[in-house]
Amino acid sequence: MNRSAVIDRATLPNAVEPLQEMVLEMAAQLDGLRTQFDAQMESLRHPLAELRRRLFGPRSEAIHAGQGELWSEAVVVPVPPEAYREVEAHRRRRPGRAAIGEHLPRRRVEHDLSADEKAAFAAVERIGEEVSEMLEYIPARLEVIQNVRLKYRCERADGSSTIRTATAPGAPIAKSNAGPGLLAHVMVSKYLDHCPLARQQRILARDGVVIARQTLCDWVLDGAELLSVLMPALHRHVLASPVIFTDDTTLALQAPGKTVTARMWAYLAGGHRKDEEGRWQAVAPAALYDCSTSRPSSNA
Repeated sequence: MNRSAVIDRATLPNAVEPLQEMVLEMAAQLDGLRTQFDAQMESLRHPLAELRRRLFGPRSEAIHAGQGELWSEAVVVPVPPEAYREVEAHRRRRPGRAAIGEHLPRRRVEHDLSADEKAAFAAVERIGEEVSEMLEYIPARLEVIQNVRLKYRCERADGSSTIRTATAPGAPIAKSNAGPGLLAHVMVSKYLDHCPLARQQRILARDGVVIARQTLCDWVLDGAELLSVLMPALHRHVLASPVIFTDDTTLALQAPGKTVTARMWAYLAGGHRKDEEGRWQAVAPAALYDCSTSRPSSNA
């Protein structure tokens, strides 16, 4: 709307009706300006609130005043195309219980007529069977494996003799009676299923096996030493992935004479990479953990 000219008293008419017309026109112009001003204020209200939140909000959400210059130019992120493949026509499955996977082992249990039921007829001939499947869980059990090494007295052709004892596979941990399956179960339950060692100790006690918690801790430490040979390969795989997700968590670390703040780092492999045939393939998922006493001293 155009700005009104300056009113000069000498140019005002003396009649009442022309003055009324001028007042009404100025009131209409004032209403228009007020509407335009309200619309402009409403359009600036949300950007102003967003800027105040970023500048004066929590530290995790605040940004530096010049940080926007980092994105002065548009950045195009390549996105792998979606893969499509032709599938054969199939029949729609009726709603109901999900089928039990074919990869699970089957144990056949036959239920026959009793002897009294068969004796009630002159002749009984089997003509078929009806099969129904029930998914069952077999609880894990502990067992003791006795490695028996047979000993022989061996006599040579010249009459001399010696004692020979058969060899047996050694234990994963020296001077320990824990088998490889038990060690794997303890470590998987702790790190993958998030079951603390104290809870595992109670679970084993229900089966009549009492194992000290310190022993379980030693098993985990020794098992980690056995798996340390895989760290270089895991390190190369994660750091060579196209996309790496990382974050650190602070924790208290006991140092000689004091407690310092350390950082636990997690590096996750991600992204897509083209194979030899030019097809996009997802990178094999993997996680790499590292610990450091400060941010700059991370080894990864």
